[in-house]
Amino acid sequence: MNTQINSLTNFSTAINQQQALAATLLFSSLCIGSFIGLQLDQYLDIACVVRGTCYGDDGIILSASLIHPMVFKMFFSSVVMIILALLLKVFTPFESLKQAGIISVSSATNIKKVGTGLIVAGAVFLLLSMPLMVYSLSV
Repeated sequence: MNTQINSLTNFSTAINQQQALAATLLFSSLCIGSFIGLQLDQYLDIACVVRGTCYGDDGIILSASLIHPMVFKMFFSSVVMIILALLLKVFTPFESLKQAGIISVSSATNIKKVGTGLIVAGAVFLLLSMPLMVYSLSV
């Protein structure tokens, strides 16, 4: 009976650790992507209002200034989430960690699954932001 309780406790802590890893990656990608989107929005405001390059100019700055800032934040957050999840899957030395006894084989597999899930979620949001950008340009 005691081994069943220990195995359930170990299983619940493993799930909580992977959820914490996914939440940390998601939160950091949202923060970094929103910061990049905010900086781009500030640049477009400065380029259009202060420099006056948007008015009478049909360049890329005018086109980019028509896109809503939240769409930029969504786009950059999803790109950063895909990059961070790829870094997690590709550059984490799972074999070395397994040999050192720091991580188990099942934990490494589950962490790779978390990375795959985050890549898929980032790809979905990236695909959702593309039509919003095109729609903003056409309106």
